[in-house]
Parts: sequence; C-alpha cells; structure tokens
Amino acid sequence: MTLKQWLEDNGWTVPALAEYLGVTQQSVYGWIAGTFQPSATNLTKIEILTDGAVTSRWFSNQRGVLHG
Repeated sequence: MTLKQWLEDNGWTVPALAEYLGVTQQSVYGWIAGTFQPSATNLTKIEILTDGAVTSRWFSNQRGVLHG
C-alpha cells in the first residue's frame, strides 16, 4: 500500500503526519511523490503507525528516490 493511500483510507492528512513525525509537510509530500525517502527512524515510525501496511520496502521500490 502506498503512503498516500494509507493516509486517505485512515483519515490522516499530510500536515497531521508531518506533525506526528516532527518533519515538514514538504518532506511528507516528497515521500508521497517518491522524490525523497524518509530516514530510517521515520521509516520505522511509519511502519508502526500503519501497522505494517506501508513498509520500507515500498519506499525502496520507488524509482529515482533521493535519501534525505
């Protein structure tokens, strides 16, 4: 499942996720777009928050992803 789909299905917004993780909204939008990948810490938090629905594997399968 994509991060975008999980947010929509679970009533979360980009601003809410950004606040929960302590990152900027731009970072979350970048993750959704596949432009950037979350840090290892945030990947773990996302996996826990989504109960494993969104995994680091999904992010690593994104083409052209920059780490940061």
